[in-house]
Amino acid sequence: MTQDYLKACKQLIGQGKYHEAITGLEFILHLNPNLSAAYSNLAICYSNLKNWNKAITSILNALGHGNNQYQDLEELLNILEKSELKSYVPLLEKPLKLAMELVKLEFRVIPLLWRQLISKHPKALSLASNSFTHAIDLLLQDEVFCKLIERSLITDYFTENLILISRQEILSRAVEGDDIHAYLPFLSSLACQTLLNDGLYSNTKQDRLYLNKILDNQNTTLEHFLLLICHSSFEESLMLWKKNQDLFKNDQFKSLTSDLQFYTDVSLSKNKGIINQKTSKLVQSFYMENPYPKWKSVKVSNQVKTNETDILFAGCGTGQQLIDFAITHKMSHITAIDLSPTSIAYAELMTKKYDISNVNFILLDILDIDTLGLRFDYIVCTGVLHHMACPSDGLAALNKVLTDNGRMFLGFYSRAARKSLKNIKKNIMTFLKTDEEGITRSGIKQWRSQLTTENKANAWYQVSDFFYLNGLYDLLIHPQQIEYSIPEIKALLNKCNLSFVSMSPTIKNREEFKLILAQNPTNKDKQTLDYWHKIELRYPEAFIYMYQFHVVKSPSSVLNNKRP
Repeated sequence: MTQDYLKACKQLIGQGKYHEAITGLEFILHLNPNLSAAYSNLAICYSNLKNWNKAITSILNALGHGNNQYQDLEELLNILEKSELKSYVPLLEKPLKLAMELVKLEFRVIPLLWRQLISKHPKALSLASNSFTHAIDLLLQDEVFCKLIERSLITDYFTENLILISRQEILSRAVEGDDIHAYLPFLSSLACQTLLNDGLYSNTKQDRLYLNKILDNQNTTLEHFLLLICHSSFEESLMLWKKNQDLFKNDQFKSLTSDLQFYTDVSLSKNKGIINQKTSKLVQSFYMENPYPKWKSVKVSNQVKTNETDILFAGCGTGQQLIDFAITHKMSHITAIDLSPTSIAYAELMTKKYDISNVNFILLDILDIDTLGLRFDYIVCTGVLHHMACPSDGLAALNKVLTDNGRMFLGFYSRAARKSLKNIKKNIMTFLKTDEEGITRSGIKQWRSQLTTENKANAWYQVSDFFYLNGLYDLLIHPQQIEYSIPEIKALLNKCNLSFVSMSPTIKNREEFKLILAQNPTNKDKQTLDYWHKIELRYPEAFIYMYQFHVVKSPSSVLNNKRP
């Protein structure tokens, strides 16, 4: 009987009759107060009615009675994302931490836990400080804070400054002989962050003096070793671990040892393949030294497509974009090519993390794609062609292996959006008193450590690439890149017999962009490159990340292919 009632309530929910469904679900719970499915459906009803308090209470009841089922954890995230809850709710902490351990939910949980943490520690995370305070000390002892800096790249200067203050304080205490055992979880997590950001944080003169004292000590403790990693370059950290692996047999450092092993495996990649073109070799060398992007989790869509297609990722990099695509197209056959064996190794390890088996990785130049003897229904090539000596040659090569009814998703750098990057590079060279060839990783760290408040307010200084060294190198020091205007994109597509379909802008300031679009109302010309050129003239930062758009073969090209 209860199941019949529950089925009827679900039908009411499907019809949008939420109040009626709530009445029925409350009756069911009167009959069976422990039925988690009834609480789950109540949460859905209240969520649709925007009654967030009752929605959260109901989903917490569902989790409690249902032993934290995946679908209930997922619904909890849906509710919190919609509600934009900003107050601290202690009962949310446990299920959010559980959800964080599920790879397909991890990415979504991180901002929600940050939101909870800011409400829980307002003095530490809302009030700027230039010294180590009791509020910061309490924050460092919080398991959630440690988990967050362990799992995700820190991309704001406030938290970065807090971390640097804490790192300096703990190092000082260690050298003075104080017991810093209580900070082991924080140091372990900060070591994970240091690996993720490639040892981005610069050391002060005082830091270096303290570190030399630790190095001079013949009895290096676990605490000392963690401090060394937290102050080392990426390469130095891997060498330190190689020499001191016996220190890390405790499960407390499972995440750190896992990260160290991951990066070691990536650096030892033996993926074979021959790259012949001169510029391609140059780009290959760059990405072997600077795998890009660095990441640990990715947002995964629930919308799984069941059609079977042949897909090409031309320049898969470290697999961040690929992972979600492979999950949502699990019936498809995906070929992923890249120049860099290091990037491919990174991507392959991530497919194992996400239990993906429908991707075939090949070390290959786009120019040689026809050697595979394959044709593809869909090709993804974003942020790749503009690193080639002649992007039109690469695009033409991809067009040859695209089926007549296929689509390509492309991405190119915008010259207008990236205009100020030239000034940033000049600023670096002026600071370091060198030319472009003389820029080093340690030099970049020194330059970044003296950024002003005015610098940090600039849109470019806030993009995620500014918060790890590989990102900064890809953004500013790449040896081969070509920037475009939309008219030049239009000419490139015409040259390669391709037709523009639609733009997929990734906007940093969405509200400002919406205002620009409102001032340029939608009309029949919206999905043309000419329309988007007008938008970019009004708002040059519209494509601060890239032009990203879909294309198909031009009708004349398809017709010629069909002729005998």
